[in-house]
Amino acid sequence: MLSLTELRLAFGIENNSLNPLGLMAVGSRLENEIAAAGLIATTGQSWFNSLAIARQAFLEADKSMPERAEVSPIFPEVKEVLNSLSQVGLKLGILSADSPSGVKAFIEKHQLSDYIQLGMGVDSQLTKPNPELFRLACCNLGVAPEATLMVGDSPGDIAMAKEAQAAGTIGISRDSQLTEHLSQASVIINNLQEVAILTQSIYT
Repeated sequence: MLSLTELRLAFGIENNSLNPLGLMAVGSRLENEIAAAGLIATTGQSWFNSLAIARQAFLEADKSMPERAEVSPIFPEVKEVLNSLSQVGLKLGILSADSPSGVKAFIEKHQLSDYIQLGMGVDSQLTKPNPELFRLACCNLGVAPEATLMVGDSPGDIAMAKEAQAAGTIGISRDSQLTEHLSQASVIINNLQEVAILTQSIYT
């Protein structure tokens, strides 16, 4: 049996904080359920029973947290930046490892529907960093991967977009001292306001 500390570490909770590279932060709902089932199986439960117990536990957690979007706040500058990007005609989308219903709730809670043309979550085994997920998101958004910039905060985001032949990748970390995990990105920023549209040719 795992201790409580070991259990928390397995899901990416360290010192009462969520590890940005841990399972809960970057894993899909399905991946978290499978990981939970694996831990349950160590108690002697059959695999099918372990899966059933894990899925039921997640459903119970959903019921106890009806306002899930409250847990995922957005930074103050996000709406302003999204508005400026949408004003020049850019298509904007959210591709998350969260469930489709979770992404929808997030967009509705934070009133982002005026800026976001695609809110896509994961409800199958196709998840990050599989490049097919990124290609599917681009297809649904009506843009080519080669004409798309991806902004992400994890190595999986960067790897997924690069393998899908995205035009570029922007790694974002609020802590300028913690950027090593984003080293493969085309550029690293610390605030979304660093993303801007050039309105004048750089050659003039």
